[in-house]
Amino acid sequence: MWAGKDNGNAVTWGNAESYCRKQRLAGYSDWRLATIDELASLVDASESASERVFDIETFSLHVGLVVRGGLSLTGNPWSGTREIDRFGHPYGDGWFFDFAQSKPSGDLPYFRNTKYALCVRRSSIAADPSSAQDTQARGYWVDPSTGLMWAAKDNGKDVSWGKAMKHCRKLRLAGFSDWRLANLAELEGIYDKSANAPGLDGQEDFTFRVKGNLFLTGDQWSSNRVMDDRGHPSGYEWYFNFNEGRADNDPSGFPYSSVLMRALCVRGSN
Repeated sequence: MWAGKDNGNAVTWGNAESYCRKQRLAGYSDWRLATIDELASLVDASESASERVFDIETFSLHVGLVVRGGLSLTGNPWSGTREIDRFGHPYGDGWFFDFAQSKPSGDLPYFRNTKYALCVRRSSIAADPSSAQDTQARGYWVDPSTGLMWAAKDNGKDVSWGKAMKHCRKLRLAGFSDWRLANLAELEGIYDKSANAPGLDGQEDFTFRVKGNLFLTGDQWSSNRVMDDRGHPSGYEWYFNFNEGRADNDPSGFPYSSVLMRALCVRGSN
């Protein structure tokens, strides 16, 4: 159930969250900020609602917003998602949905330009792309704790670090072209020691301790490089082992560095 309109005034992420928690509408008190995937579900090219938003950065007025249900929006709605660190604490951008470009984006939570509060109630987890149940059929998984969108599987074959970076840059999946090789912190963030996601270890069936039911076939390169004392690349790159739940590094310039090394792609804030 969606509120028929947003709050009508540009607000920070914290004020947007507070606005929805305090919302009392249609006799309900369990309103909240929508998730990224719930906001994305409103995109519909066959319908439109009016929008008049002044963009202070480009000094331009945007008119016209594509959204389902005839909802009245005055800007891009904040989602309930914030970036978190490895300890589960919020530390960075708040996520909002950019309806002009039909994609999620991030911004500092205290920036309010063109950001609004659109409230929703009741969970839509059963049909939410953040659910891991249909990850492989859908081709991707959205981590509800970070808003990051992950490819449902790695590249599936031995790859060097340089080619792993190139593979993700060239990936076209779910209508997006801004895929990249995940960094080490992002890989660590989807490790789950209680998970048993099916995958392959070489040609053998294997399970990996990874969230989202992602299908892995080896260790995953990260985009992080090991630097020397002068700040130059040392020839070693970091990777993450989802079997043992640990990070390590390997020299990318040697042939054996590609054996059982994979590329797992992600998109979203970096």
